[in-house]
Amino acid sequence: MLGCIFSPFGAVRLWRERIWTFLDDVLLFMYELLPPLPLPTLEETCNQYLQTVGPMLSETEQTHTKSAVEKFLETDGRKLQKQLEMLASSTNTNYIHELFNLWLLQSRHSRASSSWLNYGLVFSPVWNTSISPLTIGAIAIHSLLQFYGKVRHHQLPPDQNIVRGQNLTLCMAQYDNIFGTSTIPGLQFDSQSQSLTAEHIIVIWQNKFYRLQVIKGEEILPVEYIKTQLEWITKQIISDEPALGVLTALPRTEWAILRSYLASISTKNIHSLSQLDTALFVVCLEDTPEVELDIMLKMALHGKGRNRWFDKSLQLIVTTGGQLATNHNHINMDGYAAMRLITEISHNLQNMETTSNPNSEVFEFPVPLEWSLTPEFQQVISNAEVTVDHLINQDQKQVWEFTKFGAEFFQQNNISGEAVVQLSLQLAYFRLHGEIGFSAQPVHIRHYRYGRFDDLRVMRVEFDEFMRTFSESNSDIAKIAALNHAVQAYRDLLINAKEGKNTMLHLSALHSLAHEQGEVPELFQDKSYTDVFIKPAITTSSLAAGTSIDAFGFGLCGIPSRYVVVYLVKQNKITFFITSRYEEIGKYIQSVKQSLLDIGRTITQTSSHNSYS
Repeated sequence: MLGCIFSPFGAVRLWRERIWTFLDDVLLFMYELLPPLPLPTLEETCNQYLQTVGPMLSETEQTHTKSAVEKFLETDGRKLQKQLEMLASSTNTNYIHELFNLWLLQSRHSRASSSWLNYGLVFSPVWNTSISPLTIGAIAIHSLLQFYGKVRHHQLPPDQNIVRGQNLTLCMAQYDNIFGTSTIPGLQFDSQSQSLTAEHIIVIWQNKFYRLQVIKGEEILPVEYIKTQLEWITKQIISDEPALGVLTALPRTEWAILRSYLASISTKNIHSLSQLDTALFVVCLEDTPEVELDIMLKMALHGKGRNRWFDKSLQLIVTTGGQLATNHNHINMDGYAAMRLITEISHNLQNMETTSNPNSEVFEFPVPLEWSLTPEFQQVISNAEVTVDHLINQDQKQVWEFTKFGAEFFQQNNISGEAVVQLSLQLAYFRLHGEIGFSAQPVHIRHYRYGRFDDLRVMRVEFDEFMRTFSESNSDIAKIAALNHAVQAYRDLLINAKEGKNTMLHLSALHSLAHEQGEVPELFQDKSYTDVFIKPAITTSSLAAGTSIDAFGFGLCGIPSRYVVVYLVKQNKITFFITSRYEEIGKYIQSVKQSLLDIGRTITQTSSHNSYS
């Protein structure tokens, strides 16, 4: 039997906790069997840095940057590199692990204003239309609990990834952070809390919170019982319930102050906050009929900012139209872990059947969370709703599908679809704005111990040449040669990042160590770093298609980019989600479309000469 197995008897509980402690030690040992994340040499990183920023600098700026890099190599860089080497040799995680977590917890941005720390995924539609919407929700909840059981008892088969012909086991540490985890707001930085003994989830319906015990003894509550509890909740008459969850969508310092004040009002509030903090996950029931993909993705990201609890690591969104989505806290898990979670849920949705009605004598009613709110605090909530509305609406967001070709076309022509999309995004930017705009792309490094991802700066002189050739030349031969060179350069960058030798994490670690010690080397004050390297024009992300996901996205808040572009390369189309605060995204979308068509036409016309990787 799967599920969280906690006995109410103290002796048995203690025995099981000791067993789990032993299993956690075994799991830590397994993580340590993975190779450590390599620490690049200072010379490697500085050389790559110059290659990245060079195409975007004038001759004078290049001279100044080379001087700053040479000085860094001879002075401050040596000291900082030595400190990183000490960290790398003295930790059982990796040299960037502690700094990486600190960066995430220091973010003060709202989690609902399309923040990159908050991302959403939309499930592909359920094929079996005979299943009622709340049954779909109940199966999804039951599947999440099964997944939790596998994680907790270390029964989840390790993820595998093919890197340069090797089938590598990936680090599974992120899965331990999904369930029972909350991010608690702080004045300067947030903190993490996790319950290892939780047996309940929280369901939110029309802004009211309900506690559901979903694990009984040693068994997960059956689907029929979960469905009945959801039905009971949706039949409750609720009038003017304060949208307390909207507070979690405020900027983090503001929410930290308000949460502290809320807890001081009444012990009821302390208890209810504790129930939310320790819940395995949150289910958000939305009274919404079937909607289009773009609306569903916005619902996955933030909805209206109400009927949510953004402090949780995992929120499952279930609509009355039978659509599903998840919202995730990026502090705890990356997209690949969320993708596996959704794939397993979707498999159960396509194959699970429900039969009997639950026994009413066994059924337990959901328990509403109780709050004591003063008139002053209710006004605080009303003010927060206005603030969050503004935060959500300040960004333009649009789902767009390119339907001319997709993965099948790329496979037939033996060319990387990822490379083509990345080059198209940069070409579109160059044509629209008349300047080079490089893109940033996360590359997972989970084949290393406690590895997560590095941000690849997709820029080399070959990309500059590609954009200028496609914009200025009429020669297909010149275009295919430029495309060839750019695709190969992209492939080299990707391999380098997979080998843990990318520049972003390493430079960021060096910069953080310098900052924490009150030092600011000239390199980190140079325009090439402050205005170019850490400010990509386009921030991108993608996931593997064919994994029960129709779309996913995150937003702009905290990212110094003109555009955020998230995409799925599907069999015969590419689904994009584009966000911008600074530009008219309609023009950029048209430019991306034209760039894809131009590259596709060039590939087709010269297909007999293709030799891509």
